[in-house]
Amino acid sequence: MNASSTRFVLVAAVLGLVVGATGLAAVGVRITPIDAPGATHTSANGTNTGGQIVGNYSDGTGIHGFLKDGMTFTSVDMPGASSTYAYGINGKGHVVGFYDTGGSNIRSFRKEGTTYTRIDVPGASDTHAYGINDNGQLVGTYSRNTRDHGFLEEGKTFTAIDVPGASDTYAYAINGSGQVVGYYHLGSSGYHGFLKDGATFTPIDVPGADMTIALGINDLGQIVGFYRDGTGYHGFLKDGTTFTQLDVPGASYTYPYGINTNGLVVGTYLDTTGSRGFLLGTEGYHTHRDRRDVH
Repeated sequence: MNASSTRFVLVAAVLGLVVGATGLAAVGVRITPIDAPGATHTSANGTNTGGQIVGNYSDGTGIHGFLKDGMTFTSVDMPGASSTYAYGINGKGHVVGFYDTGGSNIRSFRKEGTTYTRIDVPGASDTHAYGINDNGQLVGTYSRNTRDHGFLEEGKTFTAIDVPGASDTYAYAINGSGQVVGYYHLGSSGYHGFLKDGATFTPIDVPGADMTIALGINDLGQIVGFYRDGTGYHGFLKDGTTFTQLDVPGASYTYPYGINTNGLVVGTYLDTTGSRGFLLGTEGYHTHRDRRDVH
């Protein structure tokens, strides 16, 4: 299964399943829906320390990427593409994502200002770029010979990221220290998240879950993603060794994609009004590496 089909299988698995809505109420969060103007579907996929948000939306003309800066939405469309997905943004405002042109292959892009640069892992049938840090290091996933591999792109040099023993590896985000998170498939045990720090891979498994997908990491090492247990699918925040459930109240699913160094989380959820993006943050909650204060 390639990266594109796996991504959509995982999203489809979440749709229609009811998850608990109590995980956030106890910690005093502020949840702001994100809806691109005129969109029938909005997903917020990444955010930087300045609070800029990237994602994708669907309308009557197709699927487009977007950049949200304050209250302003700007479409992100790779020239010549039939669909564009914006997934990562760094502190310099550089955006990465992927696109298709109506053919059988997926290509990636980096957008700096008004300039789009195509990104293709040599020899790959598909390339998906998902994350970029302030140093310009880029991570994603590529397909080759029926297998999916993560990659790191640095100075036009591509390095494969493969969890030892895994059949497929998907790299989704990278922070300023070069730590990478994503997920992998390991035989009958299914999907697990991972943290790559230097040459060391550490599994990420939410206690009691039978599947864990890690999708975002900030410069403090906080990680977000989603997991499945006996009650359905739930978002999570991992801070050190502590996991916190993240479920938008009233939503059928909550799917966190990214977190910035201020602790703001973006993602997508489904409620009675449709599929919407969200920005989630706590009120009076100040995040530091060694200290937390709740007022």
